[in-house]
Amino acid sequence: MMRIIVVDDHPVVRNGLCQLLGGQDDIEILASAADGDATLALLKSGIQANMVLTDLNMRGMDGWELTRQLTALNPALFVIILTLHPQIAVKQRALAAGAKDCLSKDGDIDELLSALRAAHASRAEI
Repeated sequence: MMRIIVVDDHPVVRNGLCQLLGGQDDIEILASAADGDATLALLKSGIQANMVLTDLNMRGMDGWELTRQLTALNPALFVIILTLHPQIAVKQRALAAGAKDCLSKDGDIDELLSALRAAHASRAEI
């Protein structure tokens, strides 16, 4: 089961992702957060997420720094970054920061679900 925290500083996007993803049989939305600091606080409080789906450009701590801190806090945690700017260089930088994948916000829900499921399936291979 994918246990996910959704992070985005835009409430409509964050709530929409929670509703879309939460309707899947293999996904449990544990929490959502508006920024990196709130996300770190959730994990430090004991929420047992195995994935974080985060926006790249947020107020305060951006997705790059959040990804670095999340993977340092829990190397088994998979981070998927969503961005409006999915150029190759952005994806490479996301992977270098520790993200499992970097996807465009312009993609459809099936693409996002496929990426989440692929990341989760790779956990079993480790």
